[in-house]
Amino acid sequence: MATLIRQQNLVYNDEMDQQLKSLRQEKKAYKKRHKEAFERLSELQQIAYTHAMVRDADVMNDPNFHPEDLESDYYRGLHAIKQKRNEIQATRALESWVPLIAALGAMVAARPRFPTWR
Repeated sequence: MATLIRQQNLVYNDEMDQQLKSLRQEKKAYKKRHKEAFERLSELQQIAYTHAMVRDADVMNDPNFHPEDLESDYYRGLHAIKQKRNEIQATRALESWVPLIAALGAMVAARPRFPTWR
């Protein structure tokens, strides 16, 4: 049983770790592409887009944030990446197996110890 639990946890954790690394790389590439595209804009377009980004940064900090409120493509893309990250259940293995292991440990620790009669 311990081997099964260990295998499932390790395999699942490795898969989730790989997905999280992939999302970090995707986010880094997204920011780089955006920076390159931003630099190609004219100065007036950069100023207008910067204002939209500042408003979006403020909107994202609002507790009643709605993705439809975002004006800039940059923050829409970041929000999409964040949503993908939230969908990954990186702690599922812990949430499903730790209570079981703790219960088994508690049963072993609480087992009655009868005195030996001689």
